[in-house]
Amino acid sequence: MPARHTASRLLSLVIPPVIAAILAAFAAAVGLLTTALMAGCTPPPVVRIVDGHEIHGRFIRASTYSLFLQGVIEESSGNYAAAERMYLAAHENDKQEPAILVRLGAVQCAWDSRGFDAAQRSFSAAIKVAPRYAPIFAERARCVIRNSNPDRTDLDSTKLANAESDARTAFALDPWDLSTTVLLAQVLELRGKHDEAATVLAAFAFAQPSPQAWMEVAAMAQRCNDSTRLRLASRFVSDRRITLDQLDSAIANENLDLAREVATIALVDQGFVAVRAAALGKWGIAREQARMVLAAEPGHPDALSAWLASPGPSEAFRSTDIHIWHRLLKSDEPTSRKLSDLGALVLADAIQRSIGPDVGRDIARSWLEARGVSSETWKDPIANSLLSRLGFRSAVSEQQQSTTPNRN
Repeated sequence: MPARHTASRLLSLVIPPVIAAILAAFAAAVGLLTTALMAGCTPPPVVRIVDGHEIHGRFIRASTYSLFLQGVIEESSGNYAAAERMYLAAHENDKQEPAILVRLGAVQCAWDSRGFDAAQRSFSAAIKVAPRYAPIFAERARCVIRNSNPDRTDLDSTKLANAESDARTAFALDPWDLSTTVLLAQVLELRGKHDEAATVLAAFAFAQPSPQAWMEVAAMAQRCNDSTRLRLASRFVSDRRITLDQLDSAIANENLDLAREVATIALVDQGFVAVRAAALGKWGIAREQARMVLAAEPGHPDALSAWLASPGPSEAFRSTDIHIWHRLLKSDEPTSRKLSDLGALVLADAIQRSIGPDVGRDIARSWLEARGVSSETWKDPIANSLLSRLGFRSAVSEQQQSTTPNRN
């Protein structure tokens, strides 16, 4: 099994998938480059143990690892300027590591269209170092998608053709990676090749069955009104999906390790585990999970919600910078993550507890009414309990009351 997959399984249970995937790719890049260098009679490689498997790689200085990891954390938090500085410093330490150049190109591309040319230079430099390293071509294709014009001008059509070529190359080099397969399908769909895109995803799901793979098949089937593939995918997804009841049971039994494992298998964000524990009143679990998530992804809205709502001795409300509250509650702020409905309810309930049942409830209700809560939220008994505590009634209840005859 390739190094990146064994590393990903271990890392995904501890830190967010985005960071885990990047670090696993870093390990794979070191091993790939070492294989090429060994042909030139270089010193023996370093042997690392990841998830019980030996990975042969060249020596990497601790300072390079540290700078790269800092860059990954900043990138995942959306702090692209800081991430670019960390990656540039790491590249100065080690100019033969392609994974550093790939992440550098990714953050340059993420700035805006003005960073596109700089990103292309970084990707080209990485190819010179490791011409068979799949993430280079995958990230270069993503860069084109990120900067393409929705109107599909001639220039964008040319770029999208190049993106398809890169995506196919990445897929040929690493055909067992789901993210690479999804990327190829995405590019094919953008180019109007819907049947081929759906076939690529379905073939991967049959070869490497997983809930994630079948959910990708289902999502594309919905977009393409493909009822046959949608029925097929729904059967596989529903058979493997772990319910919230099992997550709640693990939290209620204060088994955080099991709760994290259940969340990973059920495709539930780890930050949501923290607010779920908070909603269930398991504050020790909520604080520990929030602390773990925030250490890996500072600013994660659900984790922040659980931490700030905690009634623990840290006096979270009084000790937390007011600017964190503004960032969290400012709904129009562009961010890669959004506060979940349950996270909003946990926060609103904490506001009510902190300020008082009268004024606090009014403030919390005003904020929730302005933000909006999905009707689906009412179907969750835990969320329903919080809504009732805040004085809300479901639309179903109000409708039933309005249709009940007046007996007077």
